[in-house]
Amino acid sequence: MSRQADKTKKQLVIKSREAIVLDTNTYNTQRQASKKYESTIEQITVRLPKGSKKQLTEYLESTNKYDSVNAMIKALIEKEIGHSLS
Repeated sequence: MSRQADKTKKQLVIKSREAIVLDTNTYNTQRQASKKYESTIEQITVRLPKGSKKQLTEYLESTNKYDSVNAMIKALIEKEIGHSLS
């Protein structure tokens, strides 16, 4: 192997390690952001018959009333209980 090829190979190894470190840092940053966000919310599971999600999505696409299924459910709950959940 020539000196130039050996040097190029070493540079690739260094760049690969740098990429792994960058990917790891990005992953850790995203994980921390997700944990911070998740600490501000509660999750509630709603179980519906198969096909319900598609029907809800089609309804939302046909109207401009809600931005998402989650927004629709939240608004309907707030209407039912008479005050904001925010």
